Amino acid sequence: MKAFFPFVLTAVLSVVGEARAQTFELRNGEVLIGQVVEIGDDEVTLRTGPNDATRKVARDEFAPRSYYAIRARRSDPDSAAHRERLAKLALELGLPLHAVAEWHEVARLVPERAREAQTMVEHIEAEIAVGLLAQARAQIAAGDFGKAKLNAEVILARYGKTSAARSARTVAAEAQAKLEKRGARKPIGATKLGKILDAVQRRETAVAKLGIEPTSNPNQTSRERNRRKKAIKLLEGAWSELDRFTPAAAVKAATANEFRAARERVRGQLGEHYLGMGSILVQRLALPSAEEFNAKACELDPASGGCKQLQGLIVRARIARGFGY
Repeated sequence: MKAFFPFVLTAVLSVVGEARAQTFELRNGEVLIGQVVEIGDDEVTLRTGPNDATRKVARDEFAPRSYYAIRARRSDPDSAAHRERLAKLALELGLPLHAVAEWHEVARLVPERAREAQTMVEHIEAEIAVGLLAQARAQIAAGDFGKAKLNAEVILARYGKTSAARSARTVAAEAQAKLEKRGARKPIGATKLGKILDAVQRRETAVAKLGIEPTSNPNQTSRERNRRKKAIKLLEGAWSELDRFTPAAAVKAATANEFRAARERVRGQLGEHYLGMGSILVQRLALPSAEEFNAKACELDPASGGCKQLQGLIVRARIARGFGY
């Protein structure tokens, strides 16, 4: 499996970049550019227009991460008390990863409080794990078995010491069993196998002519994006036939092996394209779409390390931006 994650997702947690740009994002999608004039208990006064025009914005109108950044800029980074207040604010705003980062800073600034800080971090991570577990269970109920398995595996990988981890193993196993049951295939004879193989070969040839590598490139042109989408559509068409059937017992070994080889080949190509597209979408913070592609990749190859890695990034990005679990 090729590497799909050359980027670093630290931008998701970055406050420094926002401070430099003085950009304020609202919950309704509006973006304001200006300076903070005054911070009250329930509102913030911004200078956002010409002639020193000001605008009062209620705290609840801000996107959580944006309001957190405003308060963080007015805090002393070397004050443990300020860091603790920011941690509490982050939890109020639904930004648990920011709260974890602030408690780590408290421990760094005041080593005597390291045990207290660690206890708070463990509590926050336990809550994150519970939220992810609830989401995974809901996804199983909705038939999204690939997503459920990925979220359960994120718990095991990142929050394995929490009480939710044991249940996460059960959820992951249940999701895997349902994926395998869904994948039952119908035996068919040599004639139909041959027709499918011919169609698959034509689709693979068409994909090769598009010249699209399955690796991620967030700066791809519109033309490149369209070619990638076409490649995925072609491979999905091939896979829909290869995954529905299996060689009947009477089929000659050579034909059966050719069919199985084609299935593995197409599965690998399509999985790489899914991961490549998911990786691009994460970089653009189009998180729901990224998760859709990653779930498809997981269903093709449940053991894929790339799927687990990408899902970890998706989950962290989602939580860090206040989008819940």
